[in-house]
Amino acid sequence: KFKLLSSKMLRSQSPDKEEAEKLSDLAKDEKENDKEFETKVETPFVGDYASFAGLNYVVLQGVGLVVGLDGTGGDPPPSVYREVLADDMRRRGIDDPETILRSRDTALVIIQALLPPTIRKGEPFDVDVRVPDGDTTTSLNGGWLLETDLSEAALVPGQGVMKGHILAKAKGSILITTGEGQSENTGLKVRGTILGGGTAETDRDLRVQLRSDYRSVRQSKRISDKIGQRFFAYNESGLREPLSKALTDQTIELKIYSRYKDNYPRYLQVIRNIAFRESQVARHVRMEKLKAQLLDPDTTETAALQLEAIGNEAIPILKTGLKH
Repeated sequence: KFKLLSSKMLRSQSPDKEEAEKLSDLAKDEKENDKEFETKVETPFVGDYASFAGLNYVVLQGVGLVVGLDGTGGDPPPSVYREVLADDMRRRGIDDPETILRSRDTALVIIQALLPPTIRKGEPFDVDVRVPDGDTTTSLNGGWLLETDLSEAALVPGQGVMKGHILAKAKGSILITTGEGQSENTGLKVRGTILGGGTAETDRDLRVQLRSDYRSVRQSKRISDKIGQRFFAYNESGLREPLSKALTDQTIELKIYSRYKDNYPRYLQVIRNIAFRESQVARHVRMEKLKAQLLDPDTTETAALQLEAIGNEAIPILKTGLKH
């Protein structure tokens, strides 16, 4: 009897145990499904679809004439640089450039500069000048560089100096090292810097580049519109103008927002975190999550960027972070 009772009890418990295991497995499956669902409905951001271009410095070069030297100039040797400068002087209406070039009070110099990203037309930047090798000039001290065009240029053997579009101009007083303790080293005196001597002739705007697998006219326009809703400016007529414009199916022109002028990397971080295809309800739910994440050291940086990307609507939440 005891054996029979034990056998019945074991058989009666077995289905319950199997049922419990099934429920446990079902709960795990539902949890996994929830995770998959969350991944699918997760808010996409601009950074998921695009990257940025126009962040590089553009190398500019020019050949110019320094005047005002006190007998420390020299007659530049025959070279493509001399030919370029002589031709430029003739275009400016100087009848006898060779006489000026031979003067001991002038010097031929090569100007080099880096045109920074996001610079606007009319803004200044520094330029470097140097006397080319083989020149007899001994010092540029006290010299003044006459206005010179700067462009992307390359020296091609057999073809001379190949120039691109004129992107800037340079002029001004040359600052050279004093060479203290190295008075015999004339190499220090034949190169210098003109602080703020360059002036941009064009605006350097950034570019948003759509990834190849998302490339389309419609997608480019939609992303441009999203960025333009967050960042815009007002023209002279007081009309609102977005700072982004779709140029092609892959390229969006992006102007710098004034408050980010001196910190454009932050500007790009915020744009990467602009939500794409998000309803008002979804935004509200996400903002509630961001409110909690803002106060968590592990997630506060990402949360702050996403809230900044939302804009004015997120200001009250960001203010709570200032007190934490």
